[in-house]
Amino acid sequence: MYKGENVVSHKLDVKGKTIYQIIKWYYADALIVNRRYQRKLVWSLEEKRLFIDSIINGYPTPSIIVSAYDDGDDEDEWYEIIDGLQRLNAIVSFVDNDFGIMIDGEEKFFDLKIIGATTRLDKQQYPTLERYICDIFVDQEIPVVVTVQKKNREKSIEKIFQRINSSGRKLSAHDIRQASSVGEFPDLIRRIATDCRGDYTYSDNLCLCDMPKISLSSAGLNYGIDPDTTFWRRHDIIPFYRFRQSLDEEILAKAMAIVLLGDDISVSTDGLNALYCDDTPEAIKVTKIIKDIGKEELEQYAREVISQIDDIFASVNSNFTSFLCSKKNEAGKDIGFIIIFCALYRLKREGYVIENYKKIALSLKQVFFTSFSWSMRDIVYNELKSYMVKQIPRAKTVDEYLLEDLLSRSPIELQCVEFKIGLTYFDSGKFNYYEIERIWCTLVAMANTMRDGYVIIGVANSDKSCKDWQDVYNSLPITYGKHKIVGITDEATRSFLDEDHYEQNVCNLIKNSKISEPLKGYVLANYRLTNFHEKTLLILPAKKQASISYYDGVQYVREGTITRKVDDLRRIERF
Repeated sequence: MYKGENVVSHKLDVKGKTIYQIIKWYYADALIVNRRYQRKLVWSLEEKRLFIDSIINGYPTPSIIVSAYDDGDDEDEWYEIIDGLQRLNAIVSFVDNDFGIMIDGEEKFFDLKIIGATTRLDKQQYPTLERYICDIFVDQEIPVVVTVQKKNREKSIEKIFQRINSSGRKLSAHDIRQASSVGEFPDLIRRIATDCRGDYTYSDNLCLCDMPKISLSSAGLNYGIDPDTTFWRRHDIIPFYRFRQSLDEEILAKAMAIVLLGDDISVSTDGLNALYCDDTPEAIKVTKIIKDIGKEELEQYAREVISQIDDIFASVNSNFTSFLCSKKNEAGKDIGFIIIFCALYRLKREGYVIENYKKIALSLKQVFFTSFSWSMRDIVYNELKSYMVKQIPRAKTVDEYLLEDLLSRSPIELQCVEFKIGLTYFDSGKFNYYEIERIWCTLVAMANTMRDGYVIIGVANSDKSCKDWQDVYNSLPITYGKHKIVGITDEATRSFLDEDHYEQNVCNLIKNSKISEPLKGYVLANYRLTNFHEKTLLILPAKKQASISYYDGVQYVREGTITRKVDDLRRIERF
């Protein structure tokens, strides 16, 4: 047997697995997705239904390939998905009743009682499929290849994934490019892109059950990320179908390549391919630059530039396409974005700041009056520079770093934070005591469930609340990621004269609340007003205490983004 370094597996198990066995893996959180090379969930509802129909009818299906985390036969073994993410998600989401299959023109759902999933019966949708169809489904076998890598596990898996998808028939060009390398540049782009989309996660390894929470919703599939709330769709820069093909990452790759390498790099297909290889001169050079500057610093600059672009067009109550393009489907919008991004990035690195966002927006409209062209790069840079001022950079506060972190979290990681637009009614300006009581319950739940939690006042929790706020205060929010930040200044001025009186009233509310000690003492000692991007926010913190915390004698816990109360019978009820 050949024992060279290219051998990726010391053990290969090829056999059929029943759908029931796959569901057991899923419910045990044993199916793992590595985001460094796996794409998002992209199958449409019809593609999922077609695959389920193929299984029920016993049609041949492609092999699913997973890598076992060890070579034991332990029931708790974990499996990293190498190939078959879309198919596995179709199987488990069908069983979880996220969708049904059409029988004689009627949508029917898998019967959860078939697999004894009594703890999940609250998800049961009706009408259910006939029992014999469900039995056929769970008993069907599909081919599963289980590999075990004892050495260089990550590189081996990446090589398998690259070989499987090298034909380009399954993935878009950039998906293949991203899958072929996990070097410094590809990882930087992936992290910036996930932050921009709102699906950033602090760990690259996720359970399969979490993938819908960070994937783009589409017709009939209610995933965690509403594409219309993302930067790219809010500004209509990328059509939805190209968004699903990772065009956002390709655009960011071109922008960051120019930022880091300037005229030394071509952003053609060949140029990008070179940056996504491990040993090309271009990849070696950009890797050194990233390491010298620091990946986190580069990410932060990119995040702030995206936020600036949001604020530029918000200042004229518009978006990129509506304000700069004469036609909605005008070509070259990606070029226009890259030019603006690179100019702002360069100016930010040089210490320039924007004093008047509206003037910047109007100047861009003048520059791009006819079309978008690469020849405008220097013109846009000089034009923006003439409207910006150079300042000595101010060191960020601890709270600014905290808020950037909280505002960047994906739907998976929102358990520790909740956003509220304000504490008063829009119509009367008086305290909304119902909502305030819910905030106290949430703080108690966070203290009982995790080490640290925060309720942030001054951030809109829905588009409707933001619009209502604008109607009342006739003011514009700023955008950070997918969040609209309104601040508390307008509310404080309207209802309490100023921020100082507002803070005094908040202090009294906490003192008079029915939060149990010592949590109440902790909140009183640590709540504060803080400045973030020229908006004042109220931070209400929670922290795990030595004993259980209560609100009005009732214990609360946090389940995902939901606050629930625990009654005397220890049953969990939704709050």
